[in-house]
Amino acid sequence: MALGLRSFSSEDWSPLEDQGLISLGYQLQPNDAAVSLDLGLSYSEDDRRIVIASAEQAKLRAGVWEASAGVHKEFGGPRWSVHPYCGVGLALLVINRRLADASDTELTVEDNASMAGYARAGLLWRIYPGAQVGLDLRFTSAGDVRFGDMRIDGDHFHVGVVFRGSM
Repeated sequence: MALGLRSFSSEDWSPLEDQGLISLGYQLQPNDAAVSLDLGLSYSEDDRRIVIASAEQAKLRAGVWEASAGVHKEFGGPRWSVHPYCGVGLALLVINRRLADASDTELTVEDNASMAGYARAGLLWRIYPGAQVGLDLRFTSAGDVRFGDMRIDGDHFHVGVVFRGSM
């Protein structure tokens, strides 16, 4: 599990470019395999009160679901207290943007999906046998995502604090 921040670098996302993030991940490593299967699911969201053309207050919200699968390689032996790792794979992003008036009545709702590639790296520190805490950095390259006549850049970074246990 990780808690962190998803950050879109494009001005297209302003003022919702930095979103709070929660993610769940699972690494499955068959016996004697050099890499493990990396599965993940994350959600991020941000909302802001804005003033629209008629000088009314409105609420703008964006949410992003991301499901991913790839390969994961962890380095270090059982006696290491710090384990670096890296991974690459594919992701499916489902993006929702919503504009509502002051009474929370929806004015516009837009949804779209995009395939993407991702690369990630991080460090895990063993805090006791079977439990680790760490830092995860990830870049997802989603390219342009279409909303009506508009295209917005879906590329983003995320950084998270990882909490991992083993069974």
